[in-house]
Amino acid sequence: MGAVAWAAITGKPSTFTPAAHAHAPSDVTGTAVVTNDERLTNARTPTTHAHAAADVTGTAVITNDARLSDPRTPLTHTHSYEPANANIQTHVGSAHAPATAQKNSDITKAEIEAQLTGTISSHSHAGGADPFLAKLRLAGDITNSTVTPAVLTGMVFSYEANSYYIFDMYVLCTSAAATTGYGFAVDTSSAVTTVALTFNHQLANTGTISGGQSIADNTVTGVSSGVPTLAALTPIMGRGVLITGANPGTAQFVFRPEV
Repeated sequence: MGAVAWAAITGKPSTFTPAAHAHAPSDVTGTAVVTNDERLTNARTPTTHAHAAADVTGTAVITNDARLSDPRTPLTHTHSYEPANANIQTHVGSAHAPATAQKNSDITKAEIEAQLTGTISSHSHAGGADPFLAKLRLAGDITNSTVTPAVLTGMVFSYEANSYYIFDMYVLCTSAAATTGYGFAVDTSSAVTTVALTFNHQLANTGTISGGQSIADNTVTGVSSGVPTLAALTPIMGRGVLITGANPGTAQFVFRPEV
């Protein structure tokens, strides 16, 4: 069978020219560009508007945000210093420390007052050049031939209320008889919670130790029983504690012989 032209069969030309027509832009798929799409020339520019700074997220900087030029500078003010316990001093040795200390002893008065308003009474702290509240020295030799305690002149210090103190005592004594020992106590000018001291020294040159104590205000409850040698200096060492009450006052050291 020979070839037959399409036009000969149908009576129509082999090329078909489509009639003019249109497609909606939404019907066009792929990457085609519809040149007469009105959306290309009508950009719908948004009208002028604003967003609150609080609605802006991310790291954007709002250049006209009033908060950038209004830093809310704080007004000048002070803080009052009102510790729970005003007695915050801490002392060691012949020094003062409250029973309820509110701080570490390393902090100083100047460091606190540099930051806060208020007043802290003058005091010292352990670890400093001189940790002692007071260093007492006997004003002169004291002689006592009775069992009534005699004042050790110069051996007195002031104490505060609701506080405690510890002290060391170093004295040299002589006795007219080798069988006569010593007694010491502290006389307080106001009622205190506790005042007590203990002391010791040699009783004989062989090394035997004697001593005594006091556990009351101005009361010698125990005395030593003699000395190594009559009319010779005997070194005595003692220690004690004072826990004060509601009132301040003075603490005076006193002395008496055994008999």
